[in-house]
Amino acid sequence: MNATITTLFRTTDDLTQRYVVRLLCAYHAGGLACSEATVAAGESAGADDTGDIAGVEEAYGSLLLSPKGGVLEVPPERTKATALFMRDARGTLKELSCAIIVVSPCDESQQRAISIMDALSLALEAGQMRAMFVDCPSDVSAEVAFEQVFHHMRERQSAAPEEQSVLSASRAFQNAHDHKLDFASLLHGGNDIETELVETREKGGSIKKLRHLARRVMAARSVLAMVPEYRRAFDLLGLNRISPEEWHARRGVTPTHIASHS
Repeated sequence: MNATITTLFRTTDDLTQRYVVRLLCAYHAGGLACSEATVAAGESAGADDTGDIAGVEEAYGSLLLSPKGGVLEVPPERTKATALFMRDARGTLKELSCAIIVVSPCDESQQRAISIMDALSLALEAGQMRAMFVDCPSDVSAEVAFEQVFHHMRERQSAAPEEQSVLSASRAFQNAHDHKLDFASLLHGGNDIETELVETREKGGSIKKLRHLARRVMAARSVLAMVPEYRRAFDLLGLNRISPEEWHARRGVTPTHIASHS
């Protein structure tokens, strides 16, 4: 079986970490699944029902339907159940390539990341744990911004923190969200917004529409400017990245414009 499954643990519910899920899915050949609670009607679940691993197992199994596997997204409230599932199923999750923990600079995210690393220590084989550090300030190093996690990783020797993926802080995710941009398409070189602006301008479109398109163009450019960094971060995770041609073929469309971003 050629399917590969990556578990992606979010440590916050903020916009950046939710867009990291989109980023991985855009470059991964497979699909996306999210573990859901499967609590019976009339029962109540806590913030993290560790006994409910059925939803996690079902989500993992759904990715087996694709020959390419995919990404299993784990929101903060499902981390314990997912870790339990992975621990109990260790040795049987043959498609599992790695577990990625997304970490933001705030204390809450770093402490949650450390807890996840400890919980996964009995569930993963050597080399399967990865971290992706996001929103790293431009004026400090990742080692300073994520000091708690760096120290923990070195102390436990779970992975070399300096070899993990880092995404610098930028407004690209926020711009993509605010302007409802097709984020995955932009990552693969598609950018019809520039063409739309030019055509609307040449046709004498209204100032209101032109201003709207101009803002979308600038927002799209902010995403395109980050593509090299996004690709480096993804490649450092050790995953196979699909090409723009493969992505467009999977989507079943012929792009009118593909920028050169190898």
